[in-house]
Amino acid sequence: MNFFGVGVLELLLVLLVALLVVGPHRLPETAAQIGRTVRTVRRYAAEVTSQVSEELADLEAEYEAMKKEAEETRKSVGEASAVIESEAKTIEEDIDRSASEVNRAIQEEPGRDRESKANDNEVQNRPVNVVPLDRRDPPR
Repeated sequence: MNFFGVGVLELLLVLLVALLVVGPHRLPETAAQIGRTVRTVRRYAAEVTSQVSEELADLEAEYEAMKKEAEETRKSVGEASAVIESEAKTIEEDIDRSASEVNRAIQEEPGRDRESKANDNEVQNRPVNVVPLDRRDPPR
């Protein structure tokens, strides 16, 4: 028979040493005090375990809320980016259309000689470099 990993013989030996050290008159009082101390320690351990569990649950709830908020922010940024890209493309198309109309109007202008029209065609056929504006590198 074992009590907390201690055999019967070891338990009897501990009781005999306690009887010799404490004495027969104080042994019951000392045993009761040890029992009260063990109960108090168990109560404190249960309270600490409960508090840690509550704090952990609060932290998990906070983490989930922040995770949800981050996901919502990511979605809204993605949607805003798509809208901005769409608007930029529309503006670029409008600018290209306007440039074409201006070039066509210049080409059709009455009284222009062939040489100036050839120069205009040369300018019109040159590739246009569109450089995106970047806030990190201001223009010099």
